[in-house]
Amino acid sequence: MYIGIDLGGTKITAGIADASGKILRQETVKTDKSNDPQKVIQQLSDLAKDLAAGQNVKIGIGIPGQVKDGKVINMPNLPQLNGVDLVQKLKERFPAEYIIENDANVAALAELKYGAGKGIKILFM
Repeated sequence: MYIGIDLGGTKITAGIADASGKILRQETVKTDKSNDPQKVIQQLSDLAKDLAAGQNVKIGIGIPGQVKDGKVINMPNLPQLNGVDLVQKLKERFPAEYIIENDANVAALAELKYGAGKGIKILFM
C-alpha cells in the first residue's frame, strides 16, 4: 500500500492507494499555521498512521519547495520547516519508508505513470 501526502501552506491532503494507483481513502486537514515545525510534523504523522491502519506502507510527500535527501531546504509558505530533516522526524513518530520531493516533480511523475502521460516516453509539465 502507498500513502501520498500533499503538504501545502493552507491544507494537507493525504490518500492511501493500492499498487494499481487506485485511491482507497483520502483525508484533508488545515495546515497548522503556528511557527512550531513539530505541529506540522505531528499532523503528517497522524495522517499517515490513520490511513495506514496498521498496514505496511510506503509514504511519498510532495512539498512546495526545495528538498534534498529528506531535508527541507527552502519552503516559502511553511518557513518553520526550513532546515528540518523531515524524513528523520517522521520516522521517529511513524516508522515507514519515506520519499519527499518537490510537489511539481511528483505531479509530473504521477501524470506519467497514471495520468495524461501514461504510455509516452517524454513528458513535459
